[in-house]
Amino acid sequence: MANVIKFKRGTTANVAKLNGVDLPLLQEGEIAIDITTKTIKVGDGLTAWNNLRGINADTLDSFHASQNADANNVAVRNADGKLVGDILGNSETATKLKTSRTLSLSGDATGSASFDGSANATIATTVNNAAQAAKLTTARTIALSGDASGSASFDGTANATIATTVAKAAKLTTARTIALSGDASGSTTQ
Repeated sequence: MANVIKFKRGTTANVAKLNGVDLPLLQEGEIAIDITTKTIKVGDGLTAWNNLRGINADTLDSFHASQNADANNVAVRNADGKLVGDILGNSETATKLKTSRTLSLSGDATGSASFDGSANATIATTVNNAAQAAKLTTARTIALSGDASGSASFDGTANATIATTVAKAAKLTTARTIALSGDASGSTTQ
């Protein structure tokens, strides 16, 4: 079964009663819909319905969608997908920012670079704790085990060398036959 979410809704006359006198105000974040005008409003817990700002299919916050570049209209694309009218600024054809910006790093690594959008930016960094990173806080032991064994202490200040001892096999795991042929012959199993 699908879940259904329903909001408060009513005709223009009915939702106008959400004024705190006839009906309680919409609570903060509570949504209601005027089904006559197709207007959606979100309550703030303080404002009566008629004073809340809303949106519907024809207007957005009291601005009308229009293909004309007029005051109080929100420009929409025409049938060719283009915006009609003059567009102020250089946003449609910009190749770089009007004002360049500085991108900065702070903390354990620092650096900065100027960025105007005309090319990629690379930030040369400086690691501020490089002296501390030259040595481990706690030295560690690196060990070998199994048929080869040995260990060395390592703290990062120099390379480590491990003196290794290799266990010698007392005998082969699987017996093998050694055979001689030709002018001399014979065999033995080890």
